[in-house]
Amino acid sequence: AGVAVARVEDRPRLVAFGLGWTAQRLSAAEAALTAAEAASDAAAEAARAEIEPMSDGHADAEYRRDAIATLVRRCLTGMAA
Repeated sequence: AGVAVARVEDRPRLVAFGLGWTAQRLSAAEAALTAAEAASDAAAEAARAEIEPMSDGHADAEYRRDAIATLVRRCLTGMAA
């Protein structure tokens, strides 16, 4: 599982990958960034709620949800630094 973040027109865009067959844009997490004071935490929780990862022999869906939330938080904290 992973997260890519980029600035487009001065707004962050988030994409999660490694959750299923295709990458998934995290629109709810992006919206949480503009609406919340504790933006990285709100975006991480929005990403966790937004995704529907698959379970397989490597990781179950709940582990992937936790991983994406952690990775979103780290990416956004790194962008802010």
